[in-house]
Amino acid sequence: MSLAVTLKQYTLDAIFGRQTYTSVPNSLWFGLLTPDDAELVDGGYVRVEVINNVSNFPAATFSGTNGIKTCAASITFPVATVDWALVSQLAVYAGSSGRTPLLVLSLLAETTIKAGGQLVIAADSIQITQP
Repeated sequence: MSLAVTLKQYTLDAIFGRQTYTSVPNSLWFGLLTPDDAELVDGGYVRVEVINNVSNFPAATFSGTNGIKTCAASITFPVATVDWALVSQLAVYAGSSGRTPLLVLSLLAETTIKAGGQLVIAADSIQITQP
């Protein structure tokens, strides 16, 4: 897992100096990245919106000293209209296009979605761990 620099800065400012992070988005958009950190761009690909609420992102739990946040929503990407590039990462964005990812997660296995195929990430299968 890799937090974006701006998200790290907001976290530090919140803890040291009690500055409020007021830019929490109402929705998060999940996107797919290639091994060289490029987002897919064609073949029917679009980011998938997930409403940012406690139903989709329940309260964090702990395992030892690690905080764990789970995504309770399934994430269903559109059907590929052409073969998509090799995908190795899932990125979380604060918008449907542009912007720097807030967070980048490695997939358990790299995959290529063929034309007519679709990537579905099951509910509760995304776990974000913060040591």
